[in-house]
Amino acid sequence: MIEGRARTNHQSPITCHKLIDLHLHTVASDGRSTPAELVDLAASAGVSVMAVTDHDTVASSREVAEAARKRDIEAITGIEITAVEAGWDVHMLGYFLDIDDPGLRAFLAGQRQTRITRVERIAGSVERIEEEIASALEREIAAAMLEIDAAAPPKGTQLN
Repeated sequence: MIEGRARTNHQSPITCHKLIDLHLHTVASDGRSTPAELVDLAASAGVSVMAVTDHDTVASSREVAEAARKRDIEAITGIEITAVEAGWDVHMLGYFLDIDDPGLRAFLAGQRQTRITRVERIAGSVERIEEEIASALEREIAAAMLEIDAAAPPKGTQLN
């Protein structure tokens, strides 16, 4: 909660309390709530200023702004941009964006393509690992079956 004191026209101090959350996510990235649900949750918590900072997308910005306006919440446009440096994800927050800016749109399209390429590479690695595991399991099962056959008495043998 942001708490402060303001003076107006040299009058006595006025104490103001505002609950502000500038790092929220919707289902457009890794959040669990739709834009409308998130605004409702923010309103229920007493938030007066909010920014949705979905990862590499501003897809929910308009819906958040409209829902926030209806709930008397100030909505700031935001984003959490993912960069990769030396194999590490670095997340940078940006605010007060023009979501219709052609440069931003082009940048985000590039970010989406980079993410898709990365996921495809990871999926390919997982498939190769799954194939190796399946092959190893098949070999282990075949070896175990041979051991069981070798240890079993011949057919027709009476067991006491």
